[in-house]
Amino acid sequence: MRKRSLLAALAVSATLIAAACGGGSGTNSSNTLLFGDYQDTDSLGPYGNTVMRANILATTEVGLVYLDGNMKMQPRMAVKIPTVGDGWEMPGPNGLAAQMTWEIHPWKWSDGKDLTCTDFQYWLEWTSIEANPVSKDHVNAIESIECPTPTTIVVNYKSLYAYMKYGPGFYPEQYYSKFTVGTAAEGDPVTDTSTDMTLGAGFRASQLVNVPTSGPYKFESRTPGIETVVTKNSYYKDPVSGQGAKIDRIKFITCGSPETCIAKFRAGELDVVTDLTGADKAGTDDLGDQQKPLPSLYTEFLRPNFDPENCTLGVDAANDVDKLLPNKEARGGGCPASDLAFRKAISAAVDRDGLLERVQGGQGFVSYTLYPQQFSYWTDQSSSVESYGLDRVAQILKEGGWSDTDGDGTVDKVLNGKRTEAIVEVCTSLRPTRKATLEIMAADLATVGVKLIWNGGSTIFLSLTETGPDTKCNLDYGTFDFALHAFGFVNPDFGSYNDMHSSQTPDVGGGNDQRINVPEIDEIALASLTTVDEAGQIALGNRNIDLITDYVVYIPLHYWMDLLLVSDKVTGWEFNIISGPLWNIDVWEFAPASN
Repeated sequence: MRKRSLLAALAVSATLIAAACGGGSGTNSSNTLLFGDYQDTDSLGPYGNTVMRANILATTEVGLVYLDGNMKMQPRMAVKIPTVGDGWEMPGPNGLAAQMTWEIHPWKWSDGKDLTCTDFQYWLEWTSIEANPVSKDHVNAIESIECPTPTTIVVNYKSLYAYMKYGPGFYPEQYYSKFTVGTAAEGDPVTDTSTDMTLGAGFRASQLVNVPTSGPYKFESRTPGIETVVTKNSYYKDPVSGQGAKIDRIKFITCGSPETCIAKFRAGELDVVTDLTGADKAGTDDLGDQQKPLPSLYTEFLRPNFDPENCTLGVDAANDVDKLLPNKEARGGGCPASDLAFRKAISAAVDRDGLLERVQGGQGFVSYTLYPQQFSYWTDQSSSVESYGLDRVAQILKEGGWSDTDGDGTVDKVLNGKRTEAIVEVCTSLRPTRKATLEIMAADLATVGVKLIWNGGSTIFLSLTETGPDTKCNLDYGTFDFALHAFGFVNPDFGSYNDMHSSQTPDVGGGNDQRINVPEIDEIALASLTTVDEAGQIALGNRNIDLITDYVVYIPLHYWMDLLLVSDKVTGWEFNIISGPLWNIDVWEFAPASN
């Protein structure tokens, strides 16, 4: 699962990217919270994607602001939120597009060093490094950051930026400055893995304990594939209550499967289980109030790869002799998902109602667009998306130039100058419901001459810094035809530049994993980057949703039901649809044991 990466400047603000999860105590007798997820975190440094990562960072990092349960901004580190006419000048002085002044509460990093305006200046410097594979949307709009006092941050904007209202980011210069960034840039074959942050330096398991954090917890240890442990940050004090965290330690435990997490919760070996869906509801109904079915901003969807040349690397036939290799050589060299007619056919092959009932147990809601209905710019696409029907799939393929020219039972078409067989690989995670979904779709598609092969594994979400271009089924490297996973949102504002503009591929720090390249979508993405008024964002969002439906940019299946298991021995847990339950982790505690 991935979060929508709209706020690169808020990468340090885990209160804005936390996924839904909770807390409890099971048979845990110490003041340690045991938190389970079926998948492990990826990098805990500046480069990463998974839900477990977001959950962990929600305990170790805070930002200037957070979003409350009504999706309204509230101050966290900031004393107050600047508004136009009060701390926010637009246009700004001396020809600036805008100027924003932030005042922060006195704050310390977990190593005891004061967190000051210079950490915001360092964020600007570090993010701007050319070889740094992070989004530069925000820093490109900034002329400079000035520091009149240690707790006053004046941000001078040379151009408007849609998310400037959330403020700049900040990084601990005392730690980051010990490492290099992108030492292998521009073809340099000499790379020092011990110092280069893009290769994991500074955030490896043995180094995490040294990383300064700004939130209520700091890193204690990590055993990849097993657990990550955080412990109370003694320097953290909530600016309103003056209190620190109440729970001493949190163990984030990797279960390997949702079923194992649920079993461990039942056995008292976990206090919280997250990353569950409606498919897990019936099997946990007996847990009563410890089961938390919640609305979600996640959409389960198929992501097509638009690249006409670079797609799947193929499945290793030695592991399954019955699988046809969907690599470019085996099927003729083209990439089927790059063809609009093929994408439309796959969309028509999705039995949304049937899959929701058969795979998800009827829990959740059918979706026709990636965007949640709670957002102001959402539009109903149910009458625009192709309805399910295998006859219609066959018709779309035929009209789109796909036919079985060699009589082998598989339709084909000339793509990129090469006759290409309709053999596609769908990459996904280890979630069992996704395997079930793809098995149903594969059976349907086989009747219309399309061979679908699913490949579930742990490589799909690995970042560029954790893997290489020869990694099969990886989003960042684009080694997939379609990917099946979920997508979540970190805020309710419309913005599509980072995720949809053709220039924003992962190698430049963007989120356009599928290499979308549609001029009309590019125009909207550029406009969304600098549109700060709500009415303008809504108009852009409406048009964008229409376009992504027309071009089948995404193939949505259903909105998730978020499902958490939270022990009844935990107090302080509160639901927050956008910031997640861990937004207030510092007030969680265990209820006193009854006599």
